[in-house]
Amino acid sequence: MLAATESQAQDKPDDTHYIFAHKALPSLLFTRQEALFRAFENRGQSFVEDLWAEVAKTTGVDADSRNKELKYSKENISGINVYVIKLPPPKAMAEAYYVALLEKDKKPRYFTLELTYKGSSCADSTMLGEWLAEGRHRNYGCGPKPEKQELLKAIAGRL
Repeated sequence: MLAATESQAQDKPDDTHYIFAHKALPSLLFTRQEALFRAFENRGQSFVEDLWAEVAKTTGVDADSRNKELKYSKENISGINVYVIKLPPPKAMAEAYYVALLEKDKKPRYFTLELTYKGSSCADSTMLGEWLAEGRHRNYGCGPKPEKQELLKAIAGRL
């Protein structure tokens, strides 16, 4: 492992950032998918900000300090609705730039575009990952530039 001085992404992940992207949203997707998608459809940005605030409460962090950096959008890949959330800029490895939630063939899918360590072989210091229903995290290797359209292209290649 690289020393902390060799990488911007070696610090401990922010608890709110990590729990929101890697625990709270995947849990809701795989246990309450219909309710989650309904909340996205009906409340969109305000739902995302409220969920961030709930996670922040559990971690003892002031939610307002970063929740205004969250950006929600509904996108489409070949007729499939994709709910994309841009998170506050990641500061530590495993924090996500984006998460994307969708359903294909009645199967929910949850993708992450995460910051990896600067000295990795990944040109853009990103990793594309996917959380699976059974709680495992699949790593697809180097990800695209941390831009929404690039993420959508990468996801389209996995569907």
